[in-house]
Amino acid sequence: MSARYLLAATAAVLLAAPAGAADTPAATGKPKPTAVVQTQPAGKLLADVQDLIRLAAGPGKGEAAVKRFQRDIEDELGEKGFEGLDLNRPAAGYATVKEKVADSTIVLVVPVTTEKDFLGLLDRLKFKTTEMKGKKGLYQLVPPDADLFPHDSYVRVADGWAYVGFNGDDVVDPANLIPVAELIDPQQDAQIAARIYPDRFPEKLLKTGLTQLEDGVNGFKQFLLPQDKKAVAKGLGTIIDEGLKLLRRTAEGLQKDGREIILRYSYDPAAGMALEVTVVPKPGTELAKAVAARAPTTNRFAGLVGKDAVVGVVGQAPLFAPETREMAAALFEMLESLAETEEGVPEPLRPVAAAVCKGLTRTVKAGDGDFAVVLLGPDKDGRFTGVGAVAFDDPSGVEKALRVAVEKNALFKKLVTLDADKTDGVSLHTIAVGSFLDEDFVKAFGKDAVVCLAFGKGAVYAAVGPAGSAVSAVKTAVAVKGGPAPAAEMVGNPARVVKLITLEKGDQEAKQFAAVLGNEDKRISVWGVTIAGGEKLTIRITDRMLFLSPVFSGGTPAEPGMLRR
Repeated sequence: MSARYLLAATAAVLLAAPAGAADTPAATGKPKPTAVVQTQPAGKLLADVQDLIRLAAGPGKGEAAVKRFQRDIEDELGEKGFEGLDLNRPAAGYATVKEKVADSTIVLVVPVTTEKDFLGLLDRLKFKTTEMKGKKGLYQLVPPDADLFPHDSYVRVADGWAYVGFNGDDVVDPANLIPVAELIDPQQDAQIAARIYPDRFPEKLLKTGLTQLEDGVNGFKQFLLPQDKKAVAKGLGTIIDEGLKLLRRTAEGLQKDGREIILRYSYDPAAGMALEVTVVPKPGTELAKAVAARAPTTNRFAGLVGKDAVVGVVGQAPLFAPETREMAAALFEMLESLAETEEGVPEPLRPVAAAVCKGLTRTVKAGDGDFAVVLLGPDKDGRFTGVGAVAFDDPSGVEKALRVAVEKNALFKKLVTLDADKTDGVSLHTIAVGSFLDEDFVKAFGKDAVVCLAFGKGAVYAAVGPAGSAVSAVKTAVAVKGGPAPAAEMVGNPARVVKLITLEKGDQEAKQFAAVLGNEDKRISVWGVTIAGGEKLTIRITDRMLFLSPVFSGGTPAEPGMLRR
């Protein structure tokens, strides 16, 4: 999108996913917007964008990419660039959604240096302004796309701030302006902080919009669902229907029982990015009861990701609602049908695959979605072992199907050793896979690698690696204890990851990785999701993966050691 559409695009974003400040307008008699938003100063946001561009561009290309970005701005805005906009003060905005969408209004509140310079910036952005006679600081505004807003737009400049009002006369009367102090929290440290008031969204508009969406999706079903595969059509149909049902129930529930929804986006070169969503319910509502009942997240396999992990993932499938459980069950029922009929699944293994899908269907319907996967090592020979565990409702049917398959197939008899070992009353079975692994896998797991399987009480365990290590890893997994854990998290040990990369890719790539993540023998969080209930529901997503992308694309980091802190 070109810079000349910057304000128009920002306005559209505000209308679609807005919010950000205290619910003060009601107390002062000012307009009660559906949403308010607050941002960090434009200078900081531009610096953050340039930092991300450096990271995305990779080695030796970061500064060139930033210069191209700066040239693009200059080509669009001229040498004066953003002159007229105070780059050192935060900005805000608010939107009021009305039952007739065409009557909805948006107001951007931006800090300016001088009125004249800001009008010059609008002119460079191709916004035409006409001074309203007898009304100091008020101008009629014509956006570059005149049909974007059906009603007149205006801009009012006063006391170092410009109120840019789209699609209505919200800024014409100074008495109707929401004071800047009520829009901007000086303590807010997020790049963008947004606050939505669900009960201010027109109920009729919400219901109409949801119905139109449902009608549109259902109208396309005949094109989306394969007519020659009834099982696939049934499964996908259920997933679509339950998804729409969940969307409606969530939207209508939030509008009825939600007091506010707070969105926060943060970015820091040392810590990565974070997105936080907080739902504050109205006291005494069904939503408030559900949020208060949200227990701290635990995982039965939390202890599997220990201090010797190279990388590890622990989490839960999103089975938080009846609809998501039905969607997951429909998926596995569809896969079960395919496993029994598709040529891609070897005939001797079809009963095993079908039993797996049946068990997973039962598991997700019960709402049990715990899992963990971890890579361990290196051992004294420089080899690694991968081990995982997943909740599984009564896996005895899978084990029985596996035994039958081995008994009936000569190749399986050669590769599979049933009851190779035992732990805590659980049989361990091994499968020789070393000869089937490619060169990189052989480097990591060894040419004598095996897969070890165990079907425990309510769980399935598997490991791949050198025979002794794989069996030992499964024994440890069977005995592991559960405990508190994020809803989902990926962790890594920089020193151990460097050793793995050295083995797989060589010293150069390992050095590039170490420059970003460090080379310390400690556990750090790379990506995660936390969910906390109580008086409000807060979902927080953190992400450092972006910082690693230049490494795995052959790049070098923009700032050495940026993730060590």
